[in-house]
Amino acid sequence: MATKKVTGAKTLVTRGEFGTQVSAAGEIADSASKWYRIDAKADALSGLPSDLPVGCVFKATASNITLTDGDIVTPIDTTYLCHTSVDFSAEEGTVDVTDSCSDGWNEMILDGFAGLSGTFNSFVRFVDGGANSGKLSNADDILGRFMDKVDDEATDLDGYTYTARANEAILLMICLNKDAAVGEYQQWLVVPAIISATGGIGGGIKDALSQDVTWTKAEGKASRYSRKTLAGDVISL
Repeated sequence: MATKKVTGAKTLVTRGEFGTQVSAAGEIADSASKWYRIDAKADALSGLPSDLPVGCVFKATASNITLTDGDIVTPIDTTYLCHTSVDFSAEEGTVDVTDSCSDGWNEMILDGFAGLSGTFNSFVRFVDGGANSGKLSNADDILGRFMDKVDDEATDLDGYTYTARANEAILLMICLNKDAAVGEYQQWLVVPAIISATGGIGGGIKDALSQDVTWTKAEGKASRYSRKTLAGDVISL
């Protein structure tokens, strides 16, 4: 079996945005090749993948999804996140079971709990042109997870807007081989995540402004998703 190696430039980082939950029986229009989360499955004759559990994220086939009574899904839209590097790590905890019969060796057993975490790094981007010129683009969301925000339109007393910080979980979706062609397999890492730290925004006087983000797994199912690429799945970025 032939193999190949790829560079990190083939990696795609996206953020999943959950839409409005769908529970009505019948065909979901324009659902082919779209991402969904399974929230519930009918007791019999479900229109959802039979082998996938509740909470799992999946991508529809080339045909629209048809729900039956009891099926519930939530659509997921993806937003591309520009990055310079991305790291993913996994670790399962251990329990020390060393005792007097261990013959001088430390002995461990797995505790059954896997931890997922990682980082992605990018350059700070500003809106260039138009009414919002000069506003932060990608960094605005990250900073809003750790700091309150004040918008000042410099008009009158109604031109001030206060937004409290909110660090909600996101759905991080990382494709390891975005160049996969039709008939090949795309490899995705799908992880509900919380942004647990940011390395801040900064750079030397001869460097571009950058931001480093650290994430760790949040509540929900994580999966390594292997998808045979259809025409509607091809990534052109």
